[in-house]
Amino acid sequence: MKGYEKESFLAPLFKMLEATFELIVPLVVARIMDIGIKNQDNVYIWHQCVIMVLLGVIGLACSLIAQYFSAKAAIMSKRESLLFVILETS
Repeated sequence: MKGYEKESFLAPLFKMLEATFELIVPLVVARIMDIGIKNQDNVYIWHQCVIMVLLGVIGLACSLIAQYFSAKAAIMSKRESLLFVILETS
């Protein structure tokens, strides 16, 4: 992937960030159950729900960015190899 080092680094980085945000969600749900429901604290429950939605939105954004960089690297590397084949045969 020579020439696409940035894309080759950023795509897995954002995919890892997406996975990290998705792994945090069960911890938030556990806190809702352990603290919010146990103490019947509706404000705390809503606060944690907002945090969960934010984690989902940030995870989605990271996923889209990762897909963008992956597709960009894949298309450009294929385009270069196709151009090389065309130049070799002509």
